[in-house]
Amino acid sequence: MNKNYVKTSRGVFTCFSSEEIKQNKPTLVFFAAMGINSAYLDFYNLFTFLDESKYNLISVDMLGSGFSSDPVYHQRTLENYSKEVSELLAKVGGSKLFIVSHSFSAVYPLNILHQKQKDFQVLGLIGIDPTAPKIMLHDTDQLNSSLNEAKQSQKSTIKEWIQILIHGFPIP
Repeated sequence: MNKNYVKTSRGVFTCFSSEEIKQNKPTLVFFAAMGINSAYLDFYNLFTFLDESKYNLISVDMLGSGFSSDPVYHQRTLENYSKEVSELLAKVGGSKLFIVSHSFSAVYPLNILHQKQKDFQVLGLIGIDPTAPKIMLHDTDQLNSSLNEAKQSQKSTIKEWIQILIHGFPIP
């Protein structure tokens, strides 16, 4: 696998890809589940199983996670994520583009496909336990609660680490 950097106006994506990308082969672009820092590690076993002579394989770390840069547009909305992914897919290109999304990351390509982007053509979406927009619409309270809980947990962890850095580890 090669480590590549794809620069967009919204940030620099880190991608791990097949040794040689060929335009005549189908390209599978993998997006990890929310909370997974590295798409390559999320799909490592699958990558070792797939035949690189038949497929171009590309795993993408979303902006702000894994080895990718922070996003230019820090407000994390469906539209900002979708525009980031759209710009990346336009640069990745290929005539036979398939998106493989794990869990929550399926929401962004679904939104992109709904908007009928013209910069690239996606032939298929493969969802691995995908989150459907219907779930998001009908379970907004639960979704907001989970997001708030994750934010609070992250803040508390950061505060704990700052305390440890300043004062050292607490003695039991």
